[in-house]
Amino acid sequence: SFQHETAPAGDIVRKIGEEVGGGIVLMQGLEERSMPGFEVDGAAYAALVQKLAEPLESRAEPLPHAWFIAPPDYAGLLDTRLEGRLPERFAAMTGTVAFGAKTPLSNVLAVLSQNMGVTLVADNFITGARCGELFMGPAPLPEILAAVLMSARVPPDAYAVEGTDEYVFIRSTRNTAPPSLLVNGENLTPEQRALLDRVVDVVLPEPGANPVETAFGARPAPLKSVLTPLTQQFRVVVSAKKVLADVPVTPCVMCGVRLGTAMDLMLRQWPTDRVVWE
Repeated sequence: SFQHETAPAGDIVRKIGEEVGGGIVLMQGLEERSMPGFEVDGAAYAALVQKLAEPLESRAEPLPHAWFIAPPDYAGLLDTRLEGRLPERFAAMTGTVAFGAKTPLSNVLAVLSQNMGVTLVADNFITGARCGELFMGPAPLPEILAAVLMSARVPPDAYAVEGTDEYVFIRSTRNTAPPSLLVNGENLTPEQRALLDRVVDVVLPEPGANPVETAFGARPAPLKSVLTPLTQQFRVVVSAKKVLADVPVTPCVMCGVRLGTAMDLMLRQWPTDRVVWE
C-alpha cells in the first residue's frame, strides 16, 4: 500500500522508492508538477505507477527493471537500447541506483564509476543534460545507463557508445574527435610507452577529502586549477598552454585505466580535435 498528500511529482517518486521500492524513471521536467494526493492499497505495482502517471498527462511504460514515465510526445525515448553496445565486462555488471532530478549527467556517471569501480565518461554535449528523478533496484549496467539517458531526454540517435575493457565513453554524434589525441604516439620511446601504460585512478576536477562526495557534488573547474591535482594523481607533471587555462574540465571518475587512456578521455570531453597532448 502507498499513500501521499499533494506534493511535487519528484518528491512522490522519491517516497515510493523509500517506502515501496521497485523502479521508476521519471522524465526530467515532470518533477516539479504538483500531484494530488492519492492512496493505493493492495494494488499491483503497475496500478501504482499508472496512478502516478495520469495526473502528469503521461504514460507509464514498462522497462525490464523499472517503469518509465513521460508524456506521449517523448515516446521516441523508449527506443533507447544499450544492450549489446557495452564491452562484455561492463555488460555483466549490476547495480542499485537512485538519483535526484536535475542531477548533471557528469555527476551521475562519476557516481556510478566511483561506486562500481569502473570508468564511465561522456563528452560535454551529453554531460550537460540533467537526469530526472529515478530509482532502480538491482539492474544490469546497460539498463541503468539507458534509463539515465531516457530520463535526461537524450534522444537515442544523438549519441554513440564506445568502449574497451578499460572504459565506456558516450559521445555525441556531433563529436568527431578521434579516439586518441596523442601527438606522435608512434615515436614514443619504450620508457615513455611504459609511463603511459601505467595504471592510475583519477578523480576530476580533484579527489577532495572524500572522492564519493566529490563525485556527487563536483562542478566543472578551469583546467588551470586541475593541473596540480592531475599531476599528483598521475605522479608526473602535467602542464598546458595558457590559452587553455580557463577551459572547463567536467567532473569524472576513472578507475584502473592507463595514464594515456585517462589523458585521452579527459580531452575527449571537449568535442573538438583541436586540443591534443604529448
